[in-house]
Amino acid sequence: MKIIFFGPVRNDWTHVQRLIGSIRKMCFCLPWEIHLADDASQKDQLALAWPISKQPGVRVIFNSEHQGIVGCLNQLVKSIPDGIAVPISADMEICSRFYLWILHYAISVKRVDFVFCKCRHLNSETGRITGTTGWAVRKGVQPGSGSVDQYVQGKTRPSGYAVAYRSSVLKKYCFDPILGPMCDTYLNNFMVLKYPSYYWGKVGVTTLERPGSFSKKLNRAEHEQILARIMSKLETDGIRLNEEQRRQLLETERSAFSS
Repeated sequence: MKIIFFGPVRNDWTHVQRLIGSIRKMCFCLPWEIHLADDASQKDQLALAWPISKQPGVRVIFNSEHQGIVGCLNQLVKSIPDGIAVPISADMEICSRFYLWILHYAISVKRVDFVFCKCRHLNSETGRITGTTGWAVRKGVQPGSGSVDQYVQGKTRPSGYAVAYRSSVLKKYCFDPILGPMCDTYLNNFMVLKYPSYYWGKVGVTTLERPGSFSKKLNRAEHEQILARIMSKLETDGIRLNEEQRRQLLETERSAFSS
């Protein structure tokens, strides 16, 4: 089963070659391809993107008009072939060859539709570790019956980065522009709640964390607005929370924001 890495690029083409290098290194003996989309933010980035688009195994969509990150993500999802779909960003690196074999094992053998692991965050200026995201109550196949309670209590949280989808399942959905930069986080949590999933409890990906990232700039009022949108979308997508579960989820998210 082929691994298809996909991601939008916005003014970050200087970092993309490092990402591609990590994929080539870690995908030894595994079939793979890379799908990227330039969001047309800055025309001067095209000079950096063009040589990359000529590399073997790399496909780049050049947009003539600005699409934004979410627009590019949905553009890429529509064109992904059957296989294992792995979202990427220019700031990422695949740091574990074993992780990619785990993707094959979980999706092909265990027959799950979503896989997640830990992501190590590094300060973009110092290279120091700033934190780790992606966790679950237990490793391996996740319990479907208790997934909602584990989610609302914050005991299971896929990273926004270190995840993979069965592409045929991913193509049924899209990244919701209403949720903006939180659209990938929402979709990953939704996958754990809705579909058979698998957690590999080790670090498979690293990403650079910039001082001006979205999560760093978010204020309390904006966070509450996003929470309200997430609650509404969960209901729309068929995830029914009772009053106690809604209370727990709000409490968990507000506590995480304040810490």
